[in-house]
Amino acid sequence: WSPSLPHLCVEKSLIDIVVQFIGFNIGIYNQRLIIKDKLALGAVPLHQDAPYHRGFWNKVACFVALSACNEANGKLVFYKGSHKLGSLGDVGEVSRHVAEPFERYSPDLEPGDVVFMNPFLLHESGPKEPNAPARIMADILYQPASDPSTI
Repeated sequence: WSPSLPHLCVEKSLIDIVVQFIGFNIGIYNQRLIIKDKLALGAVPLHQDAPYHRGFWNKVACFVALSACNEANGKLVFYKGSHKLGSLGDVGEVSRHVAEPFERYSPDLEPGDVVFMNPFLLHESGPKEPNAPARIMADILYQPASDPSTI
């Protein structure tokens, strides 16, 4: 499996899963690369993505590992079920106590592994060790094509 990066968001294997969440009328909100390298060693604080998006709330986030993602290079940490809190507003970093009731899930990922996430899900990432390889992920946000913010 090696689609070109510009066309990753229309990869059939991803679309087949997104259809299960939002139906066949699929639009793209954005597609970007997230790179944690020697210039980005810090942890990313606990947060939700949804408050930073325009349009309707019905979106599906997709992270595609383009490199290994592990403890050494700042892997992602998710809090199962925390999306049920709904929008916490544009709060930037969410207080740690908000995540305490939720089970922590932090998978090691290999290139090609995919994680789908509700944009209300609380998540964060750890720091990258200075000599660890870069962590590179594609971040794709899908939504119904009827959403006026669809590109």
